[in-house]
Amino acid sequence: MNFVVRTLAVTPVSIQSVIAMTGRSQRTWLRRIEEGAVRKLKPDARGRARIALEDVVAQIPCKLTPEDRVLLVQADQGDAEAQADTGELFFSAGLPHAGRYWLELAAEQGYPNAMQCLARCYLSGEGAPKDEDMAIRWLADAAARGHFIAREQMRALRGGLFARRHAGG
Repeated sequence: MNFVVRTLAVTPVSIQSVIAMTGRSQRTWLRRIEEGAVRKLKPDARGRARIALEDVVAQIPCKLTPEDRVLLVQADQGDAEAQADTGELFFSAGLPHAGRYWLELAAEQGYPNAMQCLARCYLSGEGAPKDEDMAIRWLADAAARGHFIAREQMRALRGGLFARRHAGG
């Protein structure tokens, strides 16, 4: 008789990412590891503690498709484009704080789309405290890196400032 042995896939993800996506604390996740409810995996090349995504996916307050999970792993590994896309995914799922986490990671790597999206977050106060100075900072950085929409937004801001300065003669 031949037996087929199947192993369950284990997808490593950093605890920091899990904290951002679930809103639960590091202490909570460490306790769950200690209890055996979550598998602790080897640290990644950057020394970040990792756990099995399959053990925590039910705790993420939105449904992730298999494609979303692949994107999430790429984002967790440091791919700036995947981080920006993951940020947008969480924003569209109604989880702006998780979205901001991913956008900030991508923006810190100089990814212009993420910078422009972060500017929108700070301007609207969605997922971040409302802060016009931070919004302009991220918008200017995105524009300086050639982001077309950010350039147009900066042009409009400059035009509005010019008009206000010269209004009333």
